[in-house]
Amino acid sequence: MGNPMGFYDQLIAGVPVQKKVDRCFVGRGWTAVSAGEGLADEGLGLALSFHESTPEIAEIEQRTPLTGSPLAKAADLARSWGLVEAGIGVAALNAHYNSRAEVESWTGCCLDELESETSFTAMREELRGKKVGVIGHFPDIEQLSEICTLSIFERRPQPGDLPDFAVEYLLPEQDYVFITGATLVNKTMPRLLELSRNACVTLTGPSVPLTPKFFDWGVDVLAGTVVLDLEGAWRTAAKGGIKRRSIWRHGAKAVQMRAEDFR
Repeated sequence: MGNPMGFYDQLIAGVPVQKKVDRCFVGRGWTAVSAGEGLADEGLGLALSFHESTPEIAEIEQRTPLTGSPLAKAADLARSWGLVEAGIGVAALNAHYNSRAEVESWTGCCLDELESETSFTAMREELRGKKVGVIGHFPDIEQLSEICTLSIFERRPQPGDLPDFAVEYLLPEQDYVFITGATLVNKTMPRLLELSRNACVTLTGPSVPLTPKFFDWGVDVLAGTVVLDLEGAWRTAAKGGIKRRSIWRHGAKAVQMRAEDFR
Protein backbone atom coordinates (compact mmCIF):
# COMPACT_ATOMS: atom_id res chain seq x y z
CA MET A 1 0.00 0.00 0.00
CA GLY A 2 2.12 2.82 -1.35
CA ASN A 3 0.12 5.75 0.08
CA PRO A 4 -1.67 4.87 3.34
CA MET A 5 -3.52 8.20 3.45
CA GLY A 6 -4.82 7.51 -0.05
CA PHE A 7 -6.69 4.64 1.57
CA TYR A 8 -8.68 7.24 3.54
CA ASP A 9 -9.04 9.55 0.54
CA GLN A 10 -10.83 6.83 -1.43
CA LEU A 11 -13.28 6.14 1.40
CA ILE A 12 -14.02 9.85 1.83
CA ALA A 13 -14.45 10.36 -1.92
CA GLY A 14 -17.31 7.84 -1.91
CA VAL A 15 -19.49 9.95 0.41
CA PRO A 16 -22.17 11.88 -1.58
CA VAL A 17 -21.84 15.65 -1.31
CA GLN A 18 -25.61 16.10 -0.94
CA LYS A 19 -25.82 14.26 2.38
CA LYS A 20 -25.80 16.49 5.47
CA VAL A 21 -24.91 15.87 9.11
CA ASP A 22 -28.00 15.85 11.32
CA ARG A 23 -26.36 15.13 14.67
CA CYS A 24 -22.94 14.32 16.08
CA PHE A 25 -22.13 12.88 19.49
CA VAL A 26 -18.94 11.67 21.19
CA GLY A 27 -19.75 9.35 24.05
CA ARG A 28 -17.78 7.34 26.58
CA GLY A 29 -17.95 4.24 24.39
CA TRP A 30 -19.19 5.26 20.97
CA THR A 31 -19.02 8.22 18.63
CA ALA A 32 -22.16 8.61 16.53
CA VAL A 33 -23.00 10.67 13.44
CA SER A 34 -26.41 10.67 11.76
CA ALA A 35 -26.96 12.03 8.28
CA GLY A 36 -29.10 11.78 5.18
CA GLU A 37 -31.07 13.45 2.44
CA GLY A 38 -34.40 12.33 3.88
CA LEU A 39 -35.86 9.56 6.01
CA ALA A 40 -35.39 6.93 3.30
CA ASP A 41 -31.67 7.63 3.04
CA GLU A 42 -30.96 8.43 6.66
CA GLY A 43 -28.16 6.54 8.35
CA LEU A 44 -26.39 6.52 11.69
CA GLY A 45 -22.71 5.66 11.76
CA LEU A 46 -20.74 4.49 14.78
CA ALA A 47 -17.06 4.46 15.67
CA LEU A 48 -15.23 3.51 18.83
CA SER A 49 -14.50 6.57 20.97
CA PHE A 50 -10.90 7.34 21.88
CA HIS A 51 -10.08 9.70 24.73
CA GLU A 52 -6.34 10.24 24.54
CA SER A 53 -5.21 13.89 24.77
CA THR A 54 -7.56 15.03 22.02
CA PRO A 55 -10.03 17.93 21.79
CA GLU A 56 -13.58 17.57 23.06
CA ILE A 57 -16.55 17.75 20.69
CA ALA A 58 -17.42 21.28 21.87
CA GLU A 59 -13.99 22.49 20.78
CA ILE A 60 -14.32 20.76 17.43
CA GLU A 61 -17.80 22.20 16.83
CA GLN A 62 -16.52 25.68 17.70
CA ARG A 63 -13.61 25.36 15.31
CA THR A 64 -15.38 23.41 12.55
CA PRO A 65 -19.19 23.31 12.99
CA LEU A 66 -20.50 19.94 11.84
CA THR A 67 -24.26 19.97 12.33
CA GLY A 68 -25.87 20.86 9.00
CA SER A 69 -22.56 20.63 7.15
CA PRO A 70 -21.90 18.18 4.27
CA LEU A 71 -21.32 14.64 5.51
CA ALA A 72 -18.22 14.48 3.31
CA LYS A 73 -16.74 17.37 5.32
CA ALA A 74 -17.25 15.44 8.55
CA ALA A 75 -15.89 12.27 6.93
CA ASP A 76 -12.71 14.17 6.02
CA LEU A 77 -11.92 14.26 9.74
CA ALA A 78 -11.02 10.56 9.43
CA ARG A 79 -7.66 11.85 8.16
CA SER A 80 -7.01 13.73 11.43
CA TRP A 81 -4.28 12.70 13.86
CA GLY A 82 -6.56 13.76 16.71
CA LEU A 83 -8.38 10.61 17.81
CA VAL A 84 -11.68 12.30 18.75
CA GLU A 85 -11.77 14.06 15.39
CA ALA A 86 -10.79 10.89 13.54
CA GLY A 87 -13.54 8.98 15.36
CA ILE A 88 -16.08 11.53 14.15
CA GLY A 89 -14.73 11.10 10.62
CA VAL A 90 -15.06 7.32 10.70
CA ALA A 91 -18.57 7.55 12.19
CA ALA A 92 -19.43 9.95 9.34
CA LEU A 93 -18.13 7.43 6.81
CA ASN A 94 -20.34 4.79 8.40
CA ALA A 95 -23.38 7.09 8.38
CA HIS A 96 -23.16 6.68 4.60
CA TYR A 97 -21.66 3.26 3.92
CA ASN A 98 -23.53 1.47 6.73
CA SER A 99 -26.94 2.97 6.14
CA ARG A 100 -29.64 0.43 5.41
CA ALA A 101 -30.29 1.91 1.97
CA GLU A 102 -26.62 1.77 0.98
CA VAL A 103 -26.01 -1.81 2.17
CA GLU A 104 -29.17 -3.08 0.48
CA SER A 105 -28.16 -1.27 -2.71
CA TRP A 106 -24.73 -2.96 -2.70
CA THR A 107 -26.00 -6.44 -1.87
CA GLY A 108 -29.26 -6.39 -3.82
CA CYS A 109 -31.21 -8.05 -1.03
CA CYS A 110 -33.18 -7.07 2.05
CA LEU A 111 -30.98 -6.53 5.08
CA ASP A 112 -33.28 -8.79 7.09
CA GLU A 113 -32.11 -11.73 4.93
CA LEU A 114 -28.43 -11.28 5.77
CA GLU A 115 -26.67 -13.13 8.58
CA SER A 116 -26.69 -11.39 11.96
CA GLU A 117 -23.93 -13.00 14.01
CA THR A 118 -20.43 -12.08 15.01
CA SER A 119 -17.59 -13.03 12.69
CA PHE A 120 -16.04 -15.19 15.41
CA THR A 121 -19.23 -17.24 15.70
CA ALA A 122 -19.85 -17.49 11.95
CA MET A 123 -16.27 -18.53 11.16
CA ARG A 124 -15.59 -20.71 14.19
CA GLU A 125 -15.28 -24.00 12.28
CA GLU A 126 -13.01 -22.40 9.66
CA LEU A 127 -10.59 -21.47 12.42
CA ARG A 128 -10.23 -24.94 13.89
CA GLY A 129 -6.57 -25.97 14.00
CA LYS A 130 -5.40 -22.67 12.45
CA LYS A 131 -3.09 -19.90 13.58
CA VAL A 132 -5.39 -16.96 14.33
CA GLY A 133 -4.35 -13.39 15.10
CA VAL A 134 -6.85 -10.92 16.56
CA ILE A 135 -6.19 -7.18 16.71
CA GLY A 136 -8.06 -5.94 19.77
CA HIS A 137 -9.31 -7.82 22.82
CA PHE A 138 -12.92 -8.64 21.94
CA PRO A 139 -15.38 -9.90 24.58
CA ASP A 140 -14.91 -13.63 25.33
CA ILE A 141 -12.33 -13.95 22.55
CA GLU A 142 -10.22 -16.23 24.76
CA GLN A 143 -12.68 -19.07 24.06
CA LEU A 144 -11.23 -19.42 20.57
CA SER A 145 -8.02 -20.77 22.10
CA GLU A 146 -9.89 -24.06 22.60
CA ILE A 147 -9.88 -24.72 18.84
CA CYS A 148 -6.94 -22.77 17.40
CA THR A 149 -3.57 -21.23 18.14
CA LEU A 150 -4.74 -17.79 19.21
CA SER A 151 -2.68 -14.60 19.42
CA ILE A 152 -4.39 -11.45 20.70
CA PHE A 153 -2.62 -8.16 20.02
CA GLU A 154 -3.68 -5.29 22.26
CA ARG A 155 -2.43 -1.75 22.96
CA ARG A 156 -3.38 -2.24 26.62
CA PRO A 157 -2.64 -5.95 27.03
CA GLN A 158 -4.70 -8.09 29.37
CA PRO A 159 -3.20 -11.28 30.86
CA GLY A 160 -2.26 -13.56 27.98
CA ASP A 161 -2.35 -10.80 25.34
CA LEU A 162 0.60 -9.69 23.27
CA PRO A 163 1.53 -5.99 22.97
CA ASP A 164 0.32 -4.41 19.74
CA PHE A 165 3.84 -3.84 18.41
CA ALA A 166 4.31 -7.63 18.20
CA VAL A 167 2.24 -7.57 15.00
CA GLU A 168 5.34 -6.62 13.04
CA TYR A 169 6.87 -9.99 13.87
CA LEU A 170 3.92 -12.36 14.22
CA LEU A 171 1.08 -11.20 11.95
CA PRO A 172 2.67 -12.48 8.71
CA GLU A 173 2.67 -16.00 10.23
CA GLN A 174 -1.10 -16.16 10.83
CA ASP A 175 -3.62 -18.14 8.76
CA TYR A 176 -6.53 -15.90 9.78
CA VAL A 177 -6.43 -12.32 11.00
CA PHE A 178 -9.30 -10.36 12.58
CA ILE A 179 -8.78 -6.60 12.68
CA THR A 180 -10.96 -4.31 14.77
CA GLY A 181 -12.51 -1.44 12.81
CA ALA A 182 -11.15 0.92 15.46
CA THR A 183 -7.79 0.66 13.69
CA LEU A 184 -9.31 2.84 10.98
CA VAL A 185 -9.53 5.59 13.61
CA ASN A 186 -5.96 5.33 14.91
CA LYS A 187 -4.46 4.95 11.41
CA THR A 188 -2.95 1.48 11.93
CA MET A 189 -5.29 -0.37 9.53
CA PRO A 190 -3.27 0.13 6.31
CA ARG A 191 -0.13 -1.34 7.89
CA LEU A 192 -2.06 -4.20 9.50
CA LEU A 193 -3.56 -5.13 6.14
CA GLU A 194 -0.09 -5.11 4.61
CA LEU A 195 1.25 -7.42 7.33
CA SER A 196 -1.77 -9.74 6.90
CA ARG A 197 -1.57 -10.13 3.13
CA ASN A 198 -0.89 -13.89 3.40
CA ALA A 199 -3.89 -14.50 5.69
CA CYS A 200 -7.65 -14.59 5.36
CA VAL A 201 -8.52 -11.14 6.71
CA THR A 202 -11.72 -10.07 8.47
CA LEU A 203 -12.48 -6.47 9.44
CA THR A 204 -14.83 -6.62 12.38
CA GLY A 205 -16.73 -4.30 14.73
CA PRO A 206 -19.14 -1.35 14.53
CA SER A 207 -16.39 0.97 13.25
CA VAL A 208 -16.03 -0.98 9.97
CA PRO A 209 -17.43 0.74 6.84
CA LEU A 210 -19.37 -1.82 4.80
CA THR A 211 -18.00 -1.02 1.37
CA PRO A 212 -16.63 -3.42 -1.27
CA LYS A 213 -13.64 -1.09 -1.64
CA PHE A 214 -11.99 -3.17 1.07
CA PHE A 215 -11.99 -6.30 -1.09
CA ASP A 216 -9.54 -4.52 -3.39
CA TRP A 217 -7.29 -3.89 -0.39
CA GLY A 218 -6.83 -7.50 0.71
CA VAL A 219 -9.87 -7.94 2.96
CA ASP A 220 -11.83 -11.19 2.65
CA VAL A 221 -14.71 -10.63 5.10
CA LEU A 222 -16.48 -7.48 6.32
CA ALA A 223 -18.23 -7.83 9.66
CA GLY A 224 -19.74 -4.46 10.48
CA THR A 225 -22.87 -2.95 11.95
CA VAL A 226 -25.97 -1.41 10.40
CA VAL A 227 -28.21 0.73 12.60
CA LEU A 228 -31.86 -0.03 11.91
CA ASP A 229 -33.40 1.85 14.86
CA LEU A 230 -31.61 5.19 14.78
CA GLU A 231 -33.21 6.59 17.92
CA GLY A 232 -32.65 3.40 19.91
CA ALA A 233 -28.98 3.21 18.99
CA TRP A 234 -28.52 6.96 19.53
CA ARG A 235 -29.96 6.74 23.05
CA THR A 236 -27.72 3.78 23.88
CA ALA A 237 -24.61 5.61 22.72
CA ALA A 238 -25.65 8.81 24.53
CA LYS A 239 -26.19 6.89 27.77
CA GLY A 240 -22.63 5.65 27.62
CA GLY A 241 -23.22 2.08 26.45
CA ILE A 242 -19.74 0.76 25.75
CA LYS A 243 -20.34 -2.90 24.99
CA ARG A 244 -21.01 -4.02 21.43
CA ARG A 245 -23.92 -6.13 22.65
CA SER A 246 -25.63 -3.05 24.10
CA ILE A 247 -25.69 -1.50 20.63
CA TRP A 248 -26.98 -4.70 19.02
CA ARG A 249 -29.76 -4.98 21.61
CA HIS A 250 -30.90 -1.42 20.95
CA GLY A 251 -31.26 -0.76 17.28
CA ALA A 252 -28.21 -2.16 15.48
CA LYS A 253 -27.56 -5.36 13.55
CA ALA A 254 -24.30 -7.24 13.09
CA VAL A 255 -23.80 -7.87 9.37
CA GLN A 256 -21.17 -10.14 7.86
CA MET A 257 -20.43 -10.10 4.13
CA ARG A 258 -17.93 -11.47 1.64
CA ALA A 259 -17.16 -10.22 -1.85
CA GLU A 260 -19.74 -12.56 -3.41
CA ASP A 261 -22.51 -10.92 -1.35
CA PHE A 262 -22.05 -7.64 -3.28
CA ARG A 263 -23.62 -7.25 -6.69
